[in-house]
Amino acid sequence: MSWSGAGPGVTLSDAEPVRAFAVTLMVPKLDQSQWRPFGVASVFLNVTAAHETSSTTAGSTGEAGAASTSGPEGEHAPWLSVMLHDLDGAPLTASGPFIATWSGSADVEFTGDCIVPDPNGPDPCRLSFSVEFDRDRSGTLAETTISWNVDVWAMVPEAGPEANLEWTAEIEPL
Repeated sequence: MSWSGAGPGVTLSDAEPVRAFAVTLMVPKLDQSQWRPFGVASVFLNVTAAHETSSTTAGSTGEAGAASTSGPEGEHAPWLSVMLHDLDGAPLTASGPFIATWSGSADVEFTGDCIVPDPNGPDPCRLSFSVEFDRDRSGTLAETTISWNVDVWAMVPEAGPEANLEWTAEIEPL
């Protein structure tokens, strides 16, 4: 089973350097003969960032771990970081400081009634985690626009990994 979706656009600045989102995917109702409960799913996160200088011209970007690059007025693109947390807030994976792109993955446990999944049941089988974006302060009016995508993959033994079932997904700001 797989699911892929884009998160909402995120703009970070000195005034708002941190944004976080809760991601919840409900396991679709499956024919009992196709379902065996599984404990974890692999979550892959891809993040790209574009930096604007305070003069509203695009700044240059660097690679993860490289020195911050300067914009046309000597301004530096701020470092970014991303952290995935589980339902209880424990860290699952975190980026190192980066400027332009980051990709990472983590295994996330399913919760709820996963013996007989029913997204409309009283305790539906679901996958829940949060994504937190953080930006260093740049001392300017510059903004950073972040685009991000989540891919989830879980094995359903009889259906096989290629099963493309209809997950219900919610991504909400925290």
